[in-house]
Amino acid sequence: MKTAFHIALLVLLLPVLAWANIVTYDFEPVGTTYGSGTHAPGDYIFSEDLADVYITEFFSGGSPYFNFARIESAPAVFGSGQVIDLNNVDIMIDFTAAGDVTFEYLDLGGSINLQVNGFAAVLEAPDLVNLTGAVAPGVTLNATVIPVGGGHRGTVTLTGPVHRLRVGGQEFWVDNMNCDNGISSGTGDCDYLVSHETLGVGDTWGNGFGQAPGDWIFNEDGIDVLIDVLHYSGGGAGFNYCRVENPAIPGFGSAHAMGLNNVSNIYKIGSLGIPVAEVKFEYVDYGGTENLQVNGATLFIGDLDTFPMNVAPGVIMTQSVVSIGGGGIRSEVTLQGDVQDLRIGGQEFFVDEVCVIEGQPLVCDRRVDHETLSIGDAWGSGLGHAPGDLAFVEDGIPVYLDRYINGGSGFFNYCEVVPTLSGMGDARVMNLNNISNLYDISATGTWVAEVTFEFLSYGGTENLQVNGAPLFEGDIESAPAAIAPGVTYSASYTAISGGVVGTGRLVGPVDKLLLGGQEFWVDNICVKFHPASGVQDEAPSMQRGRLDLNPNYPNPFNPRTTLSFRLEKDANVQLTI
Repeated sequence: MKTAFHIALLVLLLPVLAWANIVTYDFEPVGTTYGSGTHAPGDYIFSEDLADVYITEFFSGGSPYFNFARIESAPAVFGSGQVIDLNNVDIMIDFTAAGDVTFEYLDLGGSINLQVNGFAAVLEAPDLVNLTGAVAPGVTLNATVIPVGGGHRGTVTLTGPVHRLRVGGQEFWVDNMNCDNGISSGTGDCDYLVSHETLGVGDTWGNGFGQAPGDWIFNEDGIDVLIDVLHYSGGGAGFNYCRVENPAIPGFGSAHAMGLNNVSNIYKIGSLGIPVAEVKFEYVDYGGTENLQVNGATLFIGDLDTFPMNVAPGVIMTQSVVSIGGGGIRSEVTLQGDVQDLRIGGQEFFVDEVCVIEGQPLVCDRRVDHETLSIGDAWGSGLGHAPGDLAFVEDGIPVYLDRYINGGSGFFNYCEVVPTLSGMGDARVMNLNNISNLYDISATGTWVAEVTFEFLSYGGTENLQVNGAPLFEGDIESAPAAIAPGVTYSASYTAISGGVVGTGRLVGPVDKLLLGGQEFWVDNICVKFHPASGVQDEAPSMQRGRLDLNPNYPNPFNPRTTLSFRLEKDANVQLTI
């Protein structure tokens, strides 16, 4: 029997790159106030550095209060730039992915609230130092305390996978809330970047400025950029101008951005001559029509935030849309796949931070895409099936039926193959109606490096379980990063009318994957084998004494990474680092 071991290493004194979400409150105007009279508990209030911030109730003695939070200039004794004053309210920050969290605080009286990852009830304490120790599964708190006039200030460190943090107080301020999760909304993870910073504010191209449709206008970081027409929904095309501007929109781009006024820009990423794993860009839209075209495939015309996920063969688009003032929206778009040619156009439209990540796009070694099945194929209650029954096998992966859990209660209704909807999946997708599907990936007999899947949720909660680890119940886009030993989870998604559509990603040795929901659809469960394993129909044979050592993940990392290895049979081992 082959045995897999996973060893988590705490690595010190190594120079590693650490990317993070950080909420500094420096992008909201001083004096901006949220709370009673304007907002209700649970309301979204703003986003910064891809982290979403909400306002909600503060508890004191078990009783709820809902007063206000206000952006203020940092006092001399605390913080930097701007801080947020919490006056009998809590804020809740939903980070893009989980990681260790630090933040600064100033406490001038009253009690405080804390809750991590939505675990249990909101904790109440006289001050943060009283909460030293475990505050959620796998998460511990430490706090420093420095006396100041009338109170104290300090820094809180939450060690463990924190993806959602709730904190509040009475005379309480916080700042610089940093989640060390490897996520960057800026340039840290870009191999090539068009940020427009090498151009001058006011640089303009287009009609009346000497350019015609299709003309080259500039090159930044090795990427040629062309100007072209904008196509309209009712037919026809326009060709006006694009201009480098400094829009100063909170949470958007860098100092310089490209304003598109009835034109398109074409980013010729293929001029780099590299394979591309992913392209990201940010945009702001104040109205009118947008264009998007990837690799010369379908030209999408309309509102960019409504375009489907499948924008070109082998390329999946997800985005995170936030409403801003003036009737506009802003978003970060992620295009997963080998993007060589990107066309973006608009009318009252800004684009910035076109980020290219080099690498081989994910290619599925095995895929459950339901294309071998027929529309209307169904399994479950009333159809002669019970939990644990085999439903079908596709591309060597058996799919079993299982119960769906909600609030501790089990349900077993039905699943059905239906046509694609809301731009999700291929021609056929699987609808899960109060039931779960269990994908037995271990049946391939091969070591797995990564699994992705597409999802659509129109309501209710979802189930996610990996390798028999604890079952997650909730919104699948918010499932924790530490989903199972040795396996990390992340999701990119877009809000649509009445729901969300997105892609889930599991990195690590996934053997069994359970997905369930109520009004829930899944497709393209994509399995990528580890390179050391090869793509084989049978379990790879091993010579006696052979050891398969896999690369560490995540990489880059800070402060932990995992090494996994596999032996021919159970044995005592010694690992020297």
